[in-house]
Amino acid sequence: MTVSFQHLQLNPMKIAALIAVCVLTATCASAEGVGVLLAPVGEHLTEPEALYADSIVVGLATAGRRATLLHESSPMVHAAAVSLPAVRADDDWTPLTGVLDSIAGRLQLDYVLLTALRSDGEGATASGLLVVRGGESAALPEVQAPTGAEAATIVAQRLAAAVASLPGPRDVPGEPVALAPAPGAAPVPDGPAADEPPVEVPPAEPLAPVAGQPYVPLTVADEPETTAGAPVAAAPQPVDDALAAAEAAYSSGELDAAARLLEASIREAGPSARAFYLRARIGIGRQDREAAISDLRRAVTMDSTFTDAQVWLGRLLVDQGLWQAAQEQFERATASAPRHLDGLLGLARLYRDHGHRRRAIDLLMKADDLGQSDPTLLMLLAELQGSEGNVELAERYLTRVAGVTSGEQRALACEQLGNLHLQLGRHREALTCFINAAQISPSRASMAQRRYLEVMNAADGTVGAALTSGWAVFEDFAANGIGARELAYRTLSEINGELEAALGFAESIAPPGELGEIHGKRKFAYALAVEASVLALSWLDLGDEVVLARAREVHADAVREFEQLRAAVQG
Repeated sequence: MTVSFQHLQLNPMKIAALIAVCVLTATCASAEGVGVLLAPVGEHLTEPEALYADSIVVGLATAGRRATLLHESSPMVHAAAVSLPAVRADDDWTPLTGVLDSIAGRLQLDYVLLTALRSDGEGATASGLLVVRGGESAALPEVQAPTGAEAATIVAQRLAAAVASLPGPRDVPGEPVALAPAPGAAPVPDGPAADEPPVEVPPAEPLAPVAGQPYVPLTVADEPETTAGAPVAAAPQPVDDALAAAEAAYSSGELDAAARLLEASIREAGPSARAFYLRARIGIGRQDREAAISDLRRAVTMDSTFTDAQVWLGRLLVDQGLWQAAQEQFERATASAPRHLDGLLGLARLYRDHGHRRRAIDLLMKADDLGQSDPTLLMLLAELQGSEGNVELAERYLTRVAGVTSGEQRALACEQLGNLHLQLGRHREALTCFINAAQISPSRASMAQRRYLEVMNAADGTVGAALTSGWAVFEDFAANGIGARELAYRTLSEINGELEAALGFAESIAPPGELGEIHGKRKFAYALAVEASVLALSWLDLGDEVVLARAREVHADAVREFEQLRAAVQG
């Protein structure tokens, strides 16, 4: 193989990487094509466009005695670039397997190699990923050497071993790559660069034709004109009977059968986003989340609008604590499908959990405006609005849910509405909501009881304080002449108001059925306390000793009933 480096500004590190490619080509004598993509020098992958910036990426395709070196502005390389995902510096390269396999199929390359080299004062480091057309791959561990050329040589040796251990390339059904001119490509001079001697290229042999397509030699003149920078549509994903059967088996819970049928589908029809998605779901069913994440990355790489795969990938990344990567997947999903419920919920919860409640609210309100009014979404929106202090909006959303749902979901909405009323001090409304929730869903009876006891214990505290410390102020004046009549009267007036409010509250609610007897005792004790306060106020007005005696008698009865109530509640 002879390759011309003219028109390329290759630094020594790039040339060192091409050494590895040449060795790979020599090792795979039967290969019709070999491709290479170089990552930015000094870094692992950061953003997809970085792969094609500043003349760093070079594609190499070979067929027999013909060798073609493609500049980064070549329309063929430009067409392949649109499929590359965002890979961060702390990620591994495994998710790129699907991308490189897709590029191999489109460009009719048997092998595609992704390498990264970097150098510093201590030497050079190289690593790589080899993908065989048809889905097989091998990751090449990072190696260190004094120079870039030596590092590339070690990578080449490992390439040879990897090729020997992997199955050979196979055809994957699909359409030929659509070629589009790269934006702003500089004119290429006809002569060689001043500092690079030309290298003779043997006469070219035709590239292997794509099945079902007439052979057309690849030249710039033959490339169709399209809008610069326009995205290239992904090739349609093949659907076959084996894949449909695998999906049916998965839906029936037969994971092993689904896995066998899926592998048969991939062998026959080649990999596809739909196949990788199904394999990921099978992996989730088998508790193999790492493999599922890898397959989901491949699926969303092959089809950037595969919303379900993006959402599932986001969920698994959240479980791993990679919330920024998960956010990216959820945002892509909701951008292409603004009403996708799982995508909206996943992204909103992610925003909420990382201090961006306002963004979560805006996201869900926009979805609600678009007609996505699922009760789960509205309940999350109510929770967020309540957390932001927008209690009226929160109440409105919960009321909507309670009005349009039934069963467990309606019971949950009533319960959350009760919690909201408690925050606002609306104890009567809160208890009504809790009791309604228990009537709708008997499993929530314990919650209704607990909330009832919490609220009524607060009311009991008010009545108990009135019967003890409040009444003591009255007795100090009535029995001992301590204090002024006006102070005793004002204190008894305040106590009377609190007691009447507590009695009115107790009479206005219907307690849970099993607490009805205790509630009756409570109302009776409250009523006696109110009567005692009214009689005490009458004595302060009239000074009638008969009224004073009756007030003390009723007060004693109220204290006795109240103690029996507390004993019943505690028992």
